[in-house]
Amino acid sequence: MYRILKAELLKYGENTSVRGIPKFLKSKEIFLKLLWLLFFLFSTGFLTYMLVNLFTSYYSYPIITMSGEKGTILAIYRSPASSFDAFLRHLECILDKLKPTTDIYLVGDINVDLSKCTTQTGILLSDFSDHYPIFSFFNSTNLSSQPPGILGTRHFTTKTFDIINKILSMTKWDDVLGSENVETGQNITFPDITICNLDPFSEGEPNELSMENYLSLVKKYKTEWLNRIHSNNFPDGLKSVENIEDKVKKIFDDLLTVSGYLINLNKDRPKSEDCPNLVVDCSFFGTDWFETNDSCSTETFTRLWNANYLNCYTLQMSNINISNKNVIRGISLLLNVGPPNFINVPYQFSLTKSQARGVQVSVHSSGTPADLKRGFNVAPGTENIVEIVQTERKRIDKPHNKLGCTLKKTLESSNSTKYTQDLCVEYCEQKLSKQNSNCVSHLLNVPVEEYNTVVCGNLSYVFSLNESSIDLINEESTNNIIFSQLVAKYGLKAIFEDDDDSCADQCLVPCQEIIYDTQLTSATWPQPSVELDLFQKYFIDNECMDNVKVKSRYINYYNTIKQVGNVPLSNLTQIGESMLEIKFIMPQNCPYFLADTPAYTSDMMIGSAGGMLSLWLGITIASGVEFVEMVYLLIKRFWEDKNIQSTNEEKGTGISDRNKSKNVISTDIST
Repeated sequence: MYRILKAELLKYGENTSVRGIPKFLKSKEIFLKLLWLLFFLFSTGFLTYMLVNLFTSYYSYPIITMSGEKGTILAIYRSPASSFDAFLRHLECILDKLKPTTDIYLVGDINVDLSKCTTQTGILLSDFSDHYPIFSFFNSTNLSSQPPGILGTRHFTTKTFDIINKILSMTKWDDVLGSENVETGQNITFPDITICNLDPFSEGEPNELSMENYLSLVKKYKTEWLNRIHSNNFPDGLKSVENIEDKVKKIFDDLLTVSGYLINLNKDRPKSEDCPNLVVDCSFFGTDWFETNDSCSTETFTRLWNANYLNCYTLQMSNINISNKNVIRGISLLLNVGPPNFINVPYQFSLTKSQARGVQVSVHSSGTPADLKRGFNVAPGTENIVEIVQTERKRIDKPHNKLGCTLKKTLESSNSTKYTQDLCVEYCEQKLSKQNSNCVSHLLNVPVEEYNTVVCGNLSYVFSLNESSIDLINEESTNNIIFSQLVAKYGLKAIFEDDDDSCADQCLVPCQEIIYDTQLTSATWPQPSVELDLFQKYFIDNECMDNVKVKSRYINYYNTIKQVGNVPLSNLTQIGESMLEIKFIMPQNCPYFLADTPAYTSDMMIGSAGGMLSLWLGITIASGVEFVEMVYLLIKRFWEDKNIQSTNEEKGTGISDRNKSKNVISTDIST
């Protein structure tokens, strides 16, 4: 058996395609044997090292992030019999509709040789030989009207499409346009804009509840509750809470803030009586930077309630019908934050809320609510330029992205809201808050579906706050408020820490989303020389002087224009104290993209591994077939040898039995 196996292995070694082994076995000289042995050992060792590195890199799933501007692919066909001049006019019309502010790649069966067609600034990237589609770049619509040579009809084959895909894979593109739908190009999409006045009392103190009465009553509740804790006279359900006194103090401190006051007010606020309104003037600007004819005013903005700033205004671009299919690249806003108020309110040191003077601005994708926590502030008396950059972000899922990503387009809890990871987490936490305390937190975005749900800490929901008598403190009501606040503020935190399937784990980053980044620059505004003209246009012409409060505040401007008395220019400060200008612009010509792709794909890994094996030892697929053949022959020889041994053993047993029989017979005869 050993002899047979040795023979088969020797036969395989002498005939295998693996480099080094046949030479080692067939060489008769010691030097050559050592030479090929050293070659085989070194190549095997180095090849093993390289393969280990290759597979380690591959299974670490690295990615490459590509970035750049997106181009437009225009697919078009021209019949050989058609007029070339007519084709050029049609192409001019298409490019004019596209209003190309980005690269235009022309792919199709045009039956002309564009290498003979010129543009003033266009560049011919590639023109395939006859019977292949052209692939050209246009940066201008000024094409030559001289007809180039007309080629024969080009036929599309599998090879044709392979060439197209190979060439196009070298560029950055997503969409292919036909001449019938050229309006759907790679245009920028202007985001929604939300603006909130940082002073919630700019429109005056609400009549339904004064800040003074609210603070006074909450302080009485706080004193009463601390007395109950000291005398151990509070609900049994709260006695098991650790550090109950510190937590109750913290709850009342949160209620003794402007936010605590605002969540106790009616959400449906009356319209502002200030003149002019927060949005004084508004203009849209198109692709060519000229002002469009589309109307823009306070009515263009949607008024929304906010727990921190009371009233916010959102410009929803999806609700605006832009004329002539313009692409909006800029919006200019003139805002009025109103006069400074001197209502005594508590100062709250906070990361997510501002008590500065001016406006809070949030730039967000269309179809998503504003995230004011991640917005920025703009002060009055300034002109501000907000540069917006649109980026289409694409990610890949596991295993390359260890955290994974989701293909969800909308939120499960709100089908009308586009999916973002931050909104998903906040809506999930709001859902837990409602389940555990039957209220929603003002610290998080409130879903539209929960707009009428009670906000945690809303004391006015259970009793009137216009009364400040300590006798009106209802034990059951205050117990409910404190209990709901404890659950909302501390209970949810414990839930998130103990729950393995927390909101952060449930809400993955989207695999594809549009991101808007902003950069702000500011300058002092306005110039003193234009203040009187501003006052004339936006105060006098808008009949704001009919408002007694407004006229009293701006009386110096009014008297100066009417030439009443001699007002020093140093007294004309009210416009700079109350008004500001913000210009939102998108300087880019087309969306940027940021896309993740695998650094090593399976075909790349197979190609690299195959190249290494072939380079160092000449191992190919055929080598694997040879190995399988060797194993087959070894098993076959082993089986044949086993059968031969069994046959021989059977023959040997038969002879032995006959000999034994003869011995017995001879014994009997002798007997």
